[in-house]
Amino acid sequence: MRIALEGSSLSESSVVLDPLRVELGRRSRCRNQNLPNLKSLFRGGDPATSSDDSIDQSNSIAPKVSEKQSKYKRSKVKAVHTSNKASSTLQQVVIVEEHDLREEKTQRSQAVWALEFSPDGKHLATAGQDGKIRIWRTLDATERATSLTPSESPLFAKEPIKIFSDHTDEITDLKWSKNNFIITASLDRTVRLWHVERNKCLAVFHPPDIVSSVAFHPTDDRFFLTGSLDKQISLWSIPDREVVYSRQMPDMVTAVSFSPEGTSCLAGCYNGKLVLCRTDRLKILKTAQVGSARKPKGTLKITGTTVVKRKDHPQPLVLVTSNSSRVRLYNLNDLSLERRLRGPRNDYSQTAAAMSDDGDMIICGSEDHRTYFWHMNTQPEGLRRQVTQNEWVHSHHAAVSVAQFIPQSALTLAGVQGRGFVAADSHGIVRVFLQWPERQIAAQVKGHLLAAPIFVISYGRLMGRAAAHALVLGLL
Repeated sequence: MRIALEGSSLSESSVVLDPLRVELGRRSRCRNQNLPNLKSLFRGGDPATSSDDSIDQSNSIAPKVSEKQSKYKRSKVKAVHTSNKASSTLQQVVIVEEHDLREEKTQRSQAVWALEFSPDGKHLATAGQDGKIRIWRTLDATERATSLTPSESPLFAKEPIKIFSDHTDEITDLKWSKNNFIITASLDRTVRLWHVERNKCLAVFHPPDIVSSVAFHPTDDRFFLTGSLDKQISLWSIPDREVVYSRQMPDMVTAVSFSPEGTSCLAGCYNGKLVLCRTDRLKILKTAQVGSARKPKGTLKITGTTVVKRKDHPQPLVLVTSNSSRVRLYNLNDLSLERRLRGPRNDYSQTAAAMSDDGDMIICGSEDHRTYFWHMNTQPEGLRRQVTQNEWVHSHHAAVSVAQFIPQSALTLAGVQGRGFVAADSHGIVRVFLQWPERQIAAQVKGHLLAAPIFVISYGRLMGRAAAHALVLGLL
């Protein structure tokens, strides 16, 4: 399905593409005749949605005017493609802060390609088009309590506590280790090691080709994994500054990850191959083809692989994102398909889905400017194991390049109840969303029955109590 939004259109000539897409397209040797002239697209205009079909604008939270013209928008989470119009679990969220990373003078876009929380929840790292790594500190409950409206106060300090700028080109990926080290990969053909408490780069690694994806070993952060465009995955030793094992993959590697114990690892390829390897010597154990009926076999790029564990599932699951506009869950042991999630638009970008740390929800950015959510307790339909029921919020005015749930460690530190998420877009706007507790809404609008769950969103500044009351009642 193709959807329309504000009369704009999504076409191959209007999408701002991530740097990997440009390089991958150049190297693909026109295997897909539908690929656009990617070099001319990379610095192109705004991504938007296509105009073949329309969506219900009464239920859409698409802005009718610019952000500067309108401070507040009334909106709601929408369950789509399902006969069961169940209310949203999130109920309400509010944008508690926004960080604009665009160039101050020219307002030139500085897309954010990577965003991740530290394991202890004390920091958030962002990186992307400008080649800089920004570290943001999570405010604790005491600091947030000084606000007149603590439930709407910012989650992070106003300015990053550190900005690392040693990379000379765009950053393609970023990961934290269990001991707060950071590994980054860049188009400058280097991989760099950092630590949140150090002011300088700790080590530089020089792979033979551009690294598209990196991953720290989950139990021993002396080692990390890289996937590169020369079809290699490599296990590196940080103390020795060299490759320990390397293995040829079926195609250019676009995503890598470890299993929770670190005994196995995964590689996603440009041609849709998903490869499971034993970490020791990187021996290949299993290969699966991620496919789509809408695209020829071998033309579907995997954009993200994440191994997750759930309490109600005996085996770890692999969360796979691809350019088929689907998110899939595979069994780690045999790479059998568990379910297929519909909703987001991801035809060109390197967007990857992520799971909440309690394993109950999945989040993914989309090229139609939305952030999508799925509940893991939703049962798949039919033999295709497809889940069509989802929730979404129109979170940005550009393609949402990355979205992550805020981990419980960060929420606890900040004294926040409920869920929250952070999303960034291809223009360089980072927004933080927190759930508005339902009991708080009920207390503020006594005697009024809300006909549907809503999203309460404040653009540009924090929302005052009076404005929030009026907004909930439909007065704004």
